[in-house]
Amino acid sequence: MSTATIDKGTVDKSSGWSAFVAELQERILPLYKQHELTFDPFGVHGRIHICRSVVFAEWMARFYADRLPSAGIDFDAVRVATAMHDVGRRGNGPDLWESDSAEKCKQYVAQHSPRSQNGEYPLYVASLIDKQPTSDLCKRIVHDADVLEIMRPCCGHGGLNGFRRDFLHFAGASEPLAGSLPDAAEIREALILEAWKWITETERIKLRLFNSSTFLADLLHKLGEERQSYPLLATLV
Repeated sequence: MSTATIDKGTVDKSSGWSAFVAELQERILPLYKQHELTFDPFGVHGRIHICRSVVFAEWMARFYADRLPSAGIDFDAVRVATAMHDVGRRGNGPDLWESDSAEKCKQYVAQHSPRSQNGEYPLYVASLIDKQPTSDLCKRIVHDADVLEIMRPCCGHGGLNGFRRDFLHFAGASEPLAGSLPDAAEIREALILEAWKWITETERIKLRLFNSSTFLADLLHKLGEERQSYPLLATLV
C-alpha cells in the first residue's frame, strides 16, 4: 500500500502515551478479555501479550524517533496496530486470523481516530499488522514487538535460549538504518535480554492482574518500581 498520502509528520513520543494507555484499557483490552473468557483462559494471546507487545513497540519507536528523527515514526499507528494485532483471533496456535485482526483494526481507527478523516489512514494502520516484508519502519516495529513477546515460555519456542534473533529486525545487521547507529548491536542485545527478563517476571504475576481494569497501568507501575532492573524499558514511566 502506498503511504504517500499518509501524514506521518507528527512525532508526539510521550505526549500521547498516557492517553493511549487509558484508551487501551478502556476500549481495546476488553476485547482480549473476551478472548480469555472463551478460547484463551491463560492469556496466551490475551491482555498480558498485548500489554508487553505495546511496551516493546513503544520503546523501539521512541528509540528510532530519538536517534533517527527523519524516520518519521507515526506513534499513533504503531500503538494501535500493535494493540490490535491479535484482536481477530478465534484460537491460539498459528495465526489464521491476521486479516480479521487487520479489518477490525481498520474499523477501530475509522471510528476512533481523529485522523480517520483521511480515508487512507485506517487502511494504513491496518496494513501494519500483516507480516509481509516491508521497508516501512513502523510496520517493522509492530512485527518486532510481537517477535520479542513470543519468547514467553508458553509459546514453546525455547525461551531466550531458543530465540531466533534473525527474525528480529530491530538494529540488526540487515536493518537499513543500522549503519546510522554505531552502538546498534549492543543496544539490540540489551533489549532482547531485558525483554526476556520482563516477560519471565510478569508471567509470574499475570493471573493476579486478570481482574484488573488498569492492566497496563499496573504493569507500568511495576516497571517504574523496578527501574534499576530495566534501564531501557523503564524510560517509558
